[in-house]
Amino acid sequence: MKRKFVNMMLRIVKKEKNYSEDEIEVMKYAIECIYLTGTKIIVITILAYILGIFHEYLLFILFYAPLRLLSFGWHANTSKECWIISISAFIFIPHLCSILNIPLYVKIIALIMCLVACTLYAPADTKKRPIVSSKRRLYFKASTLIILFIYSFYIIRNSNLISNIMLTSLLYQSLLINPLIYKLSHQSFNNYKAYNLSE
Repeated sequence: MKRKFVNMMLRIVKKEKNYSEDEIEVMKYAIECIYLTGTKIIVITILAYILGIFHEYLLFILFYAPLRLLSFGWHANTSKECWIISISAFIFIPHLCSILNIPLYVKIIALIMCLVACTLYAPADTKKRPIVSSKRRLYFKASTLIILFIYSFYIIRNSNLISNIMLTSLLYQSLLINPLIYKLSHQSFNNYKAYNLSE
């Protein structure tokens, strides 16, 4: 199904202009990402609704997405692995947030850990999408830290579902930008270093 969708979209795109092989590869990768992300969102949304955690799931998406978009992070090696991890995370974490009562000192320790991880490792690129520009990396890091401080301010002052979701989204993303997860999955970290740096 994925192959048919990707090939159909490429045929449509190729009608508009003659693209180089490199351009075709970039478009193919982008279309595959859109397809995989779209199908996962549909399936996980239906699951969340069936399991009665639709509200928590939507909140998790809302607070997690900006972190992911700005600090990037690890990707699974296979589509199957990605499905398993995505369903586990986007169903289990929102459910956990609805039943947790996190003490303030635990929140502070967790936030310090997230601050260290984001300062050291964000943005974490991948081999397929290296962030070569030092200006872009600085922008993504600064933006990630701004969101972290906004979330932290709310988390420390409140003890509710939103606070729990903000904290767990920070913790989850901090895990996905950690070089240890890259090492465990046999992936390279700081891939931009393999390129001539550009501004």
